[in-house]
Amino acid sequence: MEFPKDVVDISNISLRGANVNIAGYEIFDKDGKKFLKAYLKSDKPVKEQNLSFNGLITVNPLANTQNTNVKVYIYNENNDKYFYENRNTIDASQRYF
Repeated sequence: MEFPKDVVDISNISLRGANVNIAGYEIFDKDGKKFLKAYLKSDKPVKEQNLSFNGLITVNPLANTQNTNVKVYIYNENNDKYFYENRNTIDASQRYF
């Protein structure tokens, strides 16, 4: 997950998944932005997965009020095990990714 530049801290992370095990996560900085990388684990390919994120997100108090999006990237190191391939950008307004 890529957070906007105005996010200065992410803490108290809770990740839950349906049809997937969450093996861990890490938070890192890149190009002045915060990123959250979740490691998912499964013994077999799963057609649908739900992942819920909960956490405390601290925003720069001097930032202007605005609506913004969090970008979600998905990577599968087992590229040959996709049920389908989709190279489209994920629409943040959709409930399910």
